[in-house]
Amino acid sequence: MATIIGYDPGGNDGPGVAALSVDDLYNPSKIVTSTCKTVTEVTDWFSQLDKPLGIGIDTLTKWASGESGWRPADLWLRDKYPDVSRSVVSQNSMYGSMAIGGMMVKSWFFSHYPKGVISETHPKVLYFALREKKYDWANASAEMKDFLSKRLEVPCELDNDHEFDAAISCDLTYVEKGDLKPDAMTVEMVRR
Repeated sequence: MATIIGYDPGGNDGPGVAALSVDDLYNPSKIVTSTCKTVTEVTDWFSQLDKPLGIGIDTLTKWASGESGWRPADLWLRDKYPDVSRSVVSQNSMYGSMAIGGMMVKSWFFSHYPKGVISETHPKVLYFALREKKYDWANASAEMKDFLSKRLEVPCELDNDHEFDAAISCDLTYVEKGDLKPDAMTVEMVRR
């Protein structure tokens, strides 16, 4: 049994976390989610999990020094998915929960699991790329949960959009047959 974890910074509403358990044949067996209050609570929650192989994280995995802090991958996503381009912002426009809290979680994961995979996920763009529908938790949460449950082939009980983002971040990091995609900064890499 092993685990793939997911993280969404969450802002003032609290970070979302998820743990996708996979069996020895790398088949998903369950997904558990929660909403935490602090980064310390997030890392404590993750510390209780069995053998994390990787983390899907909705935060920067790399910084850039380009104009206005734009990273080439972000510009590519904005160009490729113009319908959801507003959900991809430059690093200079990010709030503390993503830029600081997210980097703290990434650093914690790397220090504990240096051989683990760290994937940057962009959940709203990922959802659009997979469904060709805009992310709309407020009006379509039941449909979104059903989609993710079918995709992972395990029930997804999710209380809020932060838990959904963490769970779909696990999905990006999980790939059939036990392969993990490092630095999955584009959603094209995971179309099945």
